Amino acid sequence: IYNHAELRTAVERSGAGVAWRGHSDTESLLAAIELWGLERALERSVGMFALALWDATARRLSLARDRLG
Repeated sequence: IYNHAELRTAVERSGAGVAWRGHSDTESLLAAIELWGLERALERSVGMFALALWDATARRLSLARDRLG
């Protein structure tokens, strides 16, 4: 995700208190999904990605890919 540093900064500014473990785009995206929800986080993501996300609480599998994929 090309703008993962921008996503990370936005998550940090929200006061979410994420304890970052690394510097990957995956970690930034997961924190954004947790904070804003899947749809909003993906709308703000720029770049190449494909993912499967399991929501154990709702028992729902979400599949997503970038706009060109």
